[in-house]
Amino acid sequence: MKTVEVVPELVELMQYVVEMLDSSEEDERSLAESDDGLQTEHGVGGRASDGRFQFDFYPPGRDERWSMVLGEDAVRAIADGGWKTLPVEVQAVAPEARPPRPAPKAPPKSRGQSMLDALVEKGLVLLEKRARVAEVAAALEEVALPAIDHPSATDEDKAATIVEARIDLPGIEEVFGDDREVFEVVKRFAD
Repeated sequence: MKTVEVVPELVELMQYVVEMLDSSEEDERSLAESDDGLQTEHGVGGRASDGRFQFDFYPPGRDERWSMVLGEDAVRAIADGGWKTLPVEVQAVAPEARPPRPAPKAPPKSRGQSMLDALVEKGLVLLEKRARVAEVAAALEEVALPAIDHPSATDEDKAATIVEARIDLPGIEEVFGDDREVFEVVKRFAD
């Protein structure tokens, strides 16, 4: 055992663990009794068979692995910045022995982005080459959702409003299809 200084990346790992523990949507696989169910850029870990947590942490800039078994109180204390040092098993490792970086998770698409993607996929919209897709999607959502939710407008009126706005949106080069077809595509993402 060696006492090491708690580095910011270890604090971030423990904050991630606490976030999972406190979430009502805890990912059972990530904290299951597995030594590598939880994987981040700098470490792997999971629940040990005795209910504590087991981690292998790869401190940045060092060719070593810190192995540790921690109770939930220790995990929370490290996450809160309450521990400055920590006893760990230290082992030298080759750089290629570090765990692969997990693929970054894409943020969920907005409804406007989903609408725009569907319109482009169906060939009802052609974007300009330098269009800022996020801005076009936000503008589309800003127009389409109120039009669809309008309580006294008919479906034909709603469709015409969306098509007319779609023509004027910056970043859209060309529009195709009839009002009803566009309305049906956009309406799917309004709920």
